[in-house]
Amino acid sequence: MELQAVEKSQAASSINNASECAKKIENEGFPKDFPATTKFANSEFPFVIIRLDRIIQNLSWIARSSRAMTILNNFMQRSAVPATTFDLLLVRRGETDEVKRQRNGIIKTMRVYLNGKIVDSRDAVVSVFDHGFLYGDGIYETMRVYDGVVFRLDQHIRRLFRSASLIGLSIPLDVDRLRIAIYETLIANALRKAYIRLTVSRGRGPIGLDPSLCAEPTVVIVAQELKEYPGSLYKNGIHLIISETRRNSKEAIDPHIKSLNFLNNILAKIEAKKKGAYEAIMLNVNGHLAEGTISNIFFYKDNMLCTPSAECGILDGITRGVVIELARTEGMRVREGKFTVKDIYAAGEVFLTNTTMEVMPVSNIDDRRYTVGSVSKLLRKLYREEVNAYISDVKAEGPSLWGENQ
Repeated sequence: MELQAVEKSQAASSINNASECAKKIENEGFPKDFPATTKFANSEFPFVIIRLDRIIQNLSWIARSSRAMTILNNFMQRSAVPATTFDLLLVRRGETDEVKRQRNGIIKTMRVYLNGKIVDSRDAVVSVFDHGFLYGDGIYETMRVYDGVVFRLDQHIRRLFRSASLIGLSIPLDVDRLRIAIYETLIANALRKAYIRLTVSRGRGPIGLDPSLCAEPTVVIVAQELKEYPGSLYKNGIHLIISETRRNSKEAIDPHIKSLNFLNNILAKIEAKKKGAYEAIMLNVNGHLAEGTISNIFFYKDNMLCTPSAECGILDGITRGVVIELARTEGMRVREGKFTVKDIYAAGEVFLTNTTMEVMPVSNIDDRRYTVGSVSKLLRKLYREEVNAYISDVKAEGPSLWGENQ
């Protein structure tokens, strides 16, 4: 069987037998007609490598073969490709000690995924007639990357597709291709610790609310280096207010939709900033606690960990779900329900959760003060342990860039 050096997914489809491919590469090395170094300046590089790597690992061959590691390592050296790219791929094998290198500054400009292509950020342009821009008609997800691995990737993708189904939006990528696009963007920016924003809008179309005016959705993936929250915030807590801006009624817009239309939250955020607060807690139309502008809320009262239920009109945050699981596993009593401002004012501890801040303690709500107590500290510790365990498990599975269940 001859291994053809063709572009993108054709490299995978041209190989019918993964075992033969692996043996051929091990015995003969990469073919001479493999894409030239000049090709590696664009998005084709990470995709080709990922696809070939995927084929090789189908029988766990790459994970067992030091010869294979040497071949790949030599190939990367003679091709003068970004070292961090190869290092990121190898993270999923648990082989970083063998090939770990320093970043060499090759990646200088942010690269963005836009409708199937990786482009420079200055070229990542969306039409002024895009309905995401005109009407906020679209959905998004934010994800956090630890040591080259996207935490709870499949859960984020499932939630994205749920949001899409609730607004009648057809995402032009299937789940596998979306995973590839996310990692392709991450690799193109040579990032190991990052924030990822995935946006899908209704797309470009004439002015008008009718979704059928848009022929094709717009898909954008941005990967940025994550700047950690200051340690002082976790040590001392943050200041919140109870916002006068009420959360949108769940009968008006389903809170399960992670929508681009964020004006409701923005108004509450403006209110918080005017009062010198870090974040605002929004109540629903019935006066019950709902959520923050970008976070879920927890409080500890009467030996019970409490958080507003989905019935209160909240987005069911992925971090929120992890914290609830951890608390219950630890033996804590957890109540998801309807709570008032009076309930949270009487609490001993309060904290927020979201993808980037993880578990963030609260020091003040309006004029009410709280201690950064043992429950917040414990759950933050347990959360980070859960992250570390997840990353280790993903790496142990081998060189798969497709998600946690592959």
